[in-house]
Amino acid sequence: MSKANIGPIINRRSWNYFLAIGAIERLQNGTRAMGAQSNISDTLSGKTILIVGGTSGIGLAAATQAKSLGAKVIVVGSDAERARQAAEQHGLSGWRAADVTKRAAIESALADIEHVDHLVLLAGSFVVGQVLEADVDHLRRAFEERVWAAIYSKRVGHPTYL
Repeated sequence: MSKANIGPIINRRSWNYFLAIGAIERLQNGTRAMGAQSNISDTLSGKTILIVGGTSGIGLAAATQAKSLGAKVIVVGSDAERARQAAEQHGLSGWRAADVTKRAAIESALADIEHVDHLVLLAGSFVVGQVLEADVDHLRRAFEERVWAAIYSKRVGHPTYL
C-alpha cells in the first residue's frame, strides 16, 4: 500500500509510526531463520539496536517501537541536545551525536559501544520535488547522509555491526 492510497485517514505522525513498524518487522524477519515462527518481542528482547538517524521522525518512531519490544536502543543524531532529549524522554539506553557524513565523527561517537545486535540506518534529510529542479547542494547532502552514514557506521570496526 502506498502513502497515496491511504488518503486523509493518516497524518505525518501516524505515517512515521506505520513506517517504523515496517522497519522493525523487517529487522525481525531478517534475523529469523527461514520458516521459523517467533514473536517479534521475543526476537528483539534484550538485543542492542543502534539507530543512526533515530532522534526524530521515522528513526525515533522505530526507536520507541523497538524499546517497547524489549530492545536496548541507542540513537545517533546530528544535534547533541535533540539526541539527549530524545533518549531521556523515551527512556532509551543511550544517545550519541555525530555528523554522519564525517568518518571521524562517527568513529568517535561509536567508539565506546562494545556490542550491537542490529544496526538501523535512517539518517538523512528529505528533498522534495523533481531531481532536475532540486537544489544540487541539498541533493548532495542527502546522498552523503545516506551513503556515507552506511559506510562509516559499518566500518567503525565492530564486527557485531556487520
